[in-house]
Amino acid sequence: MPSPSHGGGGGGAAAASAPTSGASAGADGELFFLVHQYLVENNLHDTARMFERESGSFFSLRRFKRAVIAGDWDEAEWYVSGFTDVDSNPQSKKLIFELRRMKYFDTHDRMEGEKEMQILSNDLKLFDTKDALTTPPVRDMLLRRDCAFEELKGLIEKNHDFEGKLKEFPKLETRNLRTIFGAPLISTRGSRPPALAVHRGIQVQVMECENRKCFMNSPPAATFLALDAQEDNIIAIGRDDSSILIYNFTANEIIKELKGHHEKRVTGLAFSTELNVLISSGADAQLSKWGTHGWEHQGSKRLQVPTISAGRFARTKVQFHHDQVHLLVVHAAKLAIYDAAKLECLHQWCTPKLSRRYITHATYSCVAKMIYASFTDGCVGILTPSLELGCVIRPTAYLSGPSSDHAVFSVLFVYPLTIAAHPSEPMRFALGLSNGKVVILEPLESNRSWLNPPLSRPPPPLPKNTINGSSNAVEKTIPESR
Repeated sequence: MPSPSHGGGGGGAAAASAPTSGASAGADGELFFLVHQYLVENNLHDTARMFERESGSFFSLRRFKRAVIAGDWDEAEWYVSGFTDVDSNPQSKKLIFELRRMKYFDTHDRMEGEKEMQILSNDLKLFDTKDALTTPPVRDMLLRRDCAFEELKGLIEKNHDFEGKLKEFPKLETRNLRTIFGAPLISTRGSRPPALAVHRGIQVQVMECENRKCFMNSPPAATFLALDAQEDNIIAIGRDDSSILIYNFTANEIIKELKGHHEKRVTGLAFSTELNVLISSGADAQLSKWGTHGWEHQGSKRLQVPTISAGRFARTKVQFHHDQVHLLVVHAAKLAIYDAAKLECLHQWCTPKLSRRYITHATYSCVAKMIYASFTDGCVGILTPSLELGCVIRPTAYLSGPSSDHAVFSVLFVYPLTIAAHPSEPMRFALGLSNGKVVILEPLESNRSWLNPPLSRPPPPLPKNTINGSSNAVEKTIPESR
């Protein structure tokens, strides 16, 4: 497939090619690599090249170098224009100028006078060329292209428009996409009941249900829901505009709208039957307490957390202990235990400073004697109710085997997104992984505790992470899990 031509006046066409930064910002890295692998394996190289450029997710220096060494300057500029443009920043302007200057020198060497004038009047009219075109930097054309690539590569590496897009393309097992999507989404085999669906090889019974009530049909969107255990017809609805609606779905009426105490969307709600309160948490890292009798605001507390760019993990969630007084607060950078009656922090455990390890989820075990916490690096931490770190389960414990799942983890960023504790087995919990898998973990022997595994040597003292001090670097190797 020929490259999209800039025509005689490359400057006009390049100006019209805006970078697809939106695609880059929203592209899912795992899916990109899998689709790209599929295209290359099936010799759809031109489609792969278009996919790289239009998604803006991955800039192939190898592909760019081939175009430069071949003197295909239109192709090189077209590929670059998927990631930046001449007006984006000074590095981009110099990058485009160098590409067009090299194009001019090649045309000059080939003594193509008419084309040379077109480049001067169209491609280079945006720039202050002055003496830059009088003498080629290197007389030999092939050597000049080699030198040009090194200079162009340096400009790209310093350009923030290419940040995070120059990573090495991972080496993946072949036919990954076919493996994932090989099973039909819906089975039509006659031996299977028509209400039986298959998704990624998992058989699921499709059940009919009755729509009891439909309400709140208009924005803003509901971002968190909680049912009142004492009044089973009351539901608290956290919303995207930071407000909370208290709704009686039996009477079909809004009892109260709670607002003015969160600055961002509501990300967590929890009722306490002991204190008769509702605790709300938001993406603003703030807790608010509301009385459930008159729905009056009883106080707020802002979490002391560092400013981080945790993306979709930048939210705060809450869960009550069995005693309905102690509150587990989960933030991307911090776990905390609060006395909900006073909104007073009793214990806290923070991720190491300058670390890119974020907390994705945490929950009490079924008897509330342990807290399971998952992280973006694939690890799972087991903590006591006072937030002492007992042990860490590394991803090799649950991403292993002949299929090299651990290699897929390291390349495709597989990590737990959510944790669910077993309702009656305190040592058992489930992880929902970012690649769609679900794994269930428990100690290898039934009489073994996560917090007291037998060790061949005495363990280092566990860090006690309280308000007055924390030590988060200690990780203790644990036995295999299943």
